[in-house]
Amino acid sequence: AEHWWRGTHHMLTVKGVVVDWECIRRVFLEKYFSESVRHAKEAEFMRLHQGGMTVFEYAMRFEHLARFYSQAISEAWKCRKFAEGLKQELKRVVVPMAITVFSSLVEKAKVVKRLKGGNRVMKTAEGPVGSKKGGTIGSCHKATYCCCQRWETGWRCHSQMLQVCWAHFVRDCPHTESWCFRCHQMGHESTNCPARKRPERDAQRGDKPTTIGRVFALTGAEAFTSSDLVKGKGKVAGKDVMILFDSRASHSFISYACAAMMGVVSLWGAPVLLVKKKDGGSRLCVDYRQLNKLTIKNKYPLPRIDDLMDQLRGVSVFSKIDLRSGYHQIRVKEGDIPKIAFRTRYGHYEYVVMPFGVTNASAVFMDYMNRIFRPFLDKFVVLFIDDILIYSRTPEEHGEHLRLVLEILKAKQLYAKLSNCEFWLNEVKLLGHVISTEGIVVDSAKVESVLQWERPRTVTDIRSFVVLAGYYR
Repeated sequence: AEHWWRGTHHMLTVKGVVVDWECIRRVFLEKYFSESVRHAKEAEFMRLHQGGMTVFEYAMRFEHLARFYSQAISEAWKCRKFAEGLKQELKRVVVPMAITVFSSLVEKAKVVKRLKGGNRVMKTAEGPVGSKKGGTIGSCHKATYCCCQRWETGWRCHSQMLQVCWAHFVRDCPHTESWCFRCHQMGHESTNCPARKRPERDAQRGDKPTTIGRVFALTGAEAFTSSDLVKGKGKVAGKDVMILFDSRASHSFISYACAAMMGVVSLWGAPVLLVKKKDGGSRLCVDYRQLNKLTIKNKYPLPRIDDLMDQLRGVSVFSKIDLRSGYHQIRVKEGDIPKIAFRTRYGHYEYVVMPFGVTNASAVFMDYMNRIFRPFLDKFVVLFIDDILIYSRTPEEHGEHLRLVLEILKAKQLYAKLSNCEFWLNEVKLLGHVISTEGIVVDSAKVESVLQWERPRTVTDIRSFVVLAGYYR
């Protein structure tokens, strides 16, 4: 999403669109929450009924889908819509109340549901009653059912506490034994039914004995006492250590405690490394990841090849200057020097110039170059970090342009790397394109590298390929 937004923001800025919150919201919804999805959610909201959900589940689903309704929702309309979707037994009680506060409506529906479930009164079938009021105790000739009724015939309720057999609550039901829904016998539940059969599963298994799977996980102490482990004592750097032997291991490892005892420091674990460059030189790299997380990142616009086509029309002479050390020639502000300090086993060091690895190094250097070459930009100079392209229509103009650029570099004490500089050329390569008197064309070598790119296997590889392919597309 961040990569998408960077490209979208650049596109909107180029078009002159004011990027405010409404613009961000509209573009984001068009990309990640399309019109068809919103319509589907809205239709689901309009069709929503309680069905088999509880009141709580229905209320949660209702509020979730209500967010996608395109019209403004008043509290009263929301209550009417919610009540219409309730089950008939709840709606019959709740709708006449005309509640207009949604939270109160949900609570009322919960209470009604709880009362109907806890105080369920069963219907009583009409029939002759045994004796008159105050006479002998009679019993029902027809069945009076409670919630523990048997499906087919049911139990007859012979209550000796009542003259007339009225319906009773579940908690007062005299039938306390469990009843199996599988074999329809009393005394057990269906989960413990002795007649429970699984012929299909037995047939598939073929009456083979089953074995419970086990995970053999060993702790460090159990592994150390294992008879399969080959161990012994030895000396490493003059220290007595315990050595574990594994003939199939591809790497050797050392415990943190052993490394601390011997004072061993991994080179790759240190915050400073020397990394070889393509030209055979070395670059000092310091781990500034924690600092970069706290740094407010600055952006700088890359030169667009479409803009260069207008500037370079009719140009015949080119020169290209590559600065030595790049942004290492920019001094760091006195108060920021402690922020980029680093420690090695040889001592504590501080950079007084802009180091490699700081997230804003390129942006700061690019801003500095734009300021010192501002009078010549879009006239005969193109800048890209530490690369300077000088272009002219005639050789005479080019000589004057070179003199002006070199004088500025001399005054600002910026030094070029002569092995990478090219002067008085008819064509030059810049930003993956070949610029010549005939115009600007894509560098065929770059296109070939895209066509022959190995299949990406990591997120970083995918990002690199997408950015490169998108640029040349």
